[in-house]
Order: sequence, then structure tokens, then C-alpha cells
Amino acid sequence: MQRLLFGATGVVTLSMIGMGACGGSSDVASSADAGSDARKLYETSVPDTYVPYQPRTTRCAAGPYPGGPVLTPDAGDGIDAGDEAGDAQPLLGPPQLTSFGGQILHTPHVIPITYAADDLADPIEDFVGSFGCTDYWRTVVSEYGVGQADMPATVRLTDPSPATISDSQIAGYLQKQIKAGVPGFANPPADVIFAFYFQRNTRIELFGSQSCSSFDGYHSSTVVDGKRIAYAVMARCDDDNIDEVTGTSSHEFVEASTDPYPEAAPAYVQPDDDHVVFSFPAGGEAGDLCTFLPDAMFTPDGYPFVVQRTWSNASILGGGDPCVPAAAGAYVAGIPDQPDIIPVQNTISGATTTRGIAIAVGATRTIDVHLFAQDGSSTPWTISATDVSQYTEGQARLTLSLDTTTATNGGVAHLTITRISKGQVYGAEPFTIHSRYTGRDAFWAGVVGDPL
Repeated sequence: MQRLLFGATGVVTLSMIGMGACGGSSDVASSADAGSDARKLYETSVPDTYVPYQPRTTRCAAGPYPGGPVLTPDAGDGIDAGDEAGDAQPLLGPPQLTSFGGQILHTPHVIPITYAADDLADPIEDFVGSFGCTDYWRTVVSEYGVGQADMPATVRLTDPSPATISDSQIAGYLQKQIKAGVPGFANPPADVIFAFYFQRNTRIELFGSQSCSSFDGYHSSTVVDGKRIAYAVMARCDDDNIDEVTGTSSHEFVEASTDPYPEAAPAYVQPDDDHVVFSFPAGGEAGDLCTFLPDAMFTPDGYPFVVQRTWSNASILGGGDPCVPAAAGAYVAGIPDQPDIIPVQNTISGATTTRGIAIAVGATRTIDVHLFAQDGSSTPWTISATDVSQYTEGQARLTLSLDTTTATNGGVAHLTITRISKGQVYGAEPFTIHSRYTGRDAFWAGVVGDPL
């Protein structure tokens, strides 16, 4: 889920008027004839401008990947920041996205819900029907036990996209459509994800925040007749930009597959306890952990749609880029010592403790930053330190000073930290070490908090 300061993944709903939530089927075109019926309707209304869309991809068939999923390995000796951190805790290994034990979707079945008057409805269906059997999809989800995705049905709504939508409305709408047996919604398969695509005129409200200012997509679930149903919602912040739509969709489909029921039965929802700070800037799910990278969105070779890189436990355990598919070039990192146990207010699980740096307000401390380059690359790179609170709270809570801005593999930089004040969001102050290497960016998170 793409978000800023939300806790668990939100529930989303549609305007009952704009979505025809009375439960009938007269305002919905769906199943096998949905695309052709909607195109005929649209062609009739604007005959001089309509041009039939030509699919750019091959539609995926249902089925698991050959050979089955590659499961996430246990955390072991991957990237190592050093030997010991003074006389406190041993240094940390790499962060790992952990499961709370909830179900994943082994074979996701994605049903897109679009509007007949939407110029992007055809390319959206082209994307949804094709992403699930790409090399990209296998790279980002197979280690979590997720297999091939497909598009078993489509839905086109003939009403206009509503002006305003709240989260409780979408859940209610989805429940009514499924219970009423509306084509495209009736008897949803196991592992289903209903994907709602609004147009630009629609403002989506989530946890008191609004689309395109705080988020551009998210996923959640609801219950129908005792069965939990996952769904994703995509806002439209740039009306004619299919790249924005597919990039957001890929983010949400990864998360809806690896953490489909985040409120009731969370699965891969946040990093391990020692690394919860990695979830502070943008959230803790697989897409969230990479969404802030400048090169997070990209177009894979041989595939025409933009998608997002997402988190891989296996890659970082092996000393590689945790955001996959990785861009060209070696992965580098500046890894700060986190020698202490400190209290934090985690937006997902509430008050807890994590590894960090204990500094009283007004005090100063210097820590080591261990410098790592994939495959022992000797090419130097630049590093800098940033107080995350200036973005999440609108004011700086830390003064950060590195003794060098040039990094080389195996070296150690020294970061001097003065704690100005206590953060109000987390009860602690997150920061990042930003590495810039051959045009690529990488970030490693740290956190300052109260001594226990």
C-alpha cells in the first residue's frame, strides 16, 4: 500500500450511486462480453473519435509457476555490518520482511473494475491480463510462495466515476454485488483480488486522508458470507497516464498477494522487530519498502507497461539490492550501528522496542557507519545522512554530521548525532544513510530513541 503515516492497510469503498451499489446488474457490464459491450456503447456515443484498442501483450493462463514457488530463506549471514558494537548488542544482519502468519494468495485471480467511459479501460485490462506470467512478477513474488496471476473476468461500469468515495462504501458495495450474484462478482474464486480503477474526477477518502495528496493506491479486504475477499483500489492522479496506473497496480498486486488480509490476518506486513524503522517512512509491506526509490518505477525489457521494484529478502541476504528486479550496477550501502534497545511507537503494532541508538534529548553521540559494496566493488560512492522527521513531522529532530561523504567498500564512516527534540509520531527519530552510486540510490534506516 502506498501511504505516508497510516497504520494497518485501509479499507476502501465505492460510492453506492456511482457504483450501482443497489446490487442489480443493469448498470454493470462484465464477464466475457464486458469489453466488447462497453466498447460498443462508447463507440456509439463518440463515433468520430473511437479507435479500437489493440492489445500489446499476451493474456496469462491460470496456473502455478513450473517447479513451484521459491520460499524465503531464513535470515542468516548475508550483509554484515561488522563484528561488534561496543559492549552492547551484536551488530545487525540485513532487514527481513516477516510474516505474522496470515494467508497469502498462491494463485492470484485479479478482476479489474473500470468505467466504460474511461479511455484507459482497455490498456488497464491489457495490463491486468498479462502481468501475472511475466518474469517481473515471478521475480518479485515467488520467494513468498505466490505463483502465477491471471484475469478470470472483467467488469465495466456504465455510471460515471463518482466525485467522492469513502472506504466503508467500497466494502459495502463489494459485499452487495457478490451476494446479489452480479456477473463478474458472483462466486469469486479463491485467491481473488477485485481491482477498482477510478477516474481522475474521483476523490478517495482513507483514514481521514485523500487520494493524490497522501496516497495513490491501497489494498484491503472485506468479508462476504464468512469468506474473506481481498481488493485493491487505484486512484487516478494524472488522467491520461497509464504508466502511473500500472505502476500503482503492480505495487498493490504484490502487497495484496503477499498480505491480502492485513487487518484480520496479516502476513508479510512489516520488517523484523530489529528493523521496524524501515517501515516508518512509507509503510512496511513489500511494495512500501521500495516505493521511495527514484528508480522504483521502471519498464521491464520485453514488457510494455511500467511496474514497481519491490522488496526481496533473498536478494539482500545474498548481499544484493533488496529492491528487485535490481537495476544495473553493484548495490552499495552505509549501515549505521544500532547498538541499543529503544522504545518506539510502531504504526502497525503499537508501542514496542527495536534496535536503535539511545540518546537523551539534548545529548550527542557518534556511531560507526559500515560501508558495503556488492561483490566487493572498489568504486567509491557518496553518502549523506537525512533526518526523516523533517518529512514525516515537518520539523527536524536530529542534527546529523558525517566525517566523510566519500565511501569505499569495507570502510567505516563516523556519524555524529545530536538529538534536538523527541518525535511525536514514533516517540523516536528515524534517519537514513543515503548512498549514491553510478546514478543509483540506496537507503539504510536507523533510529534514535530514549535510553531504557
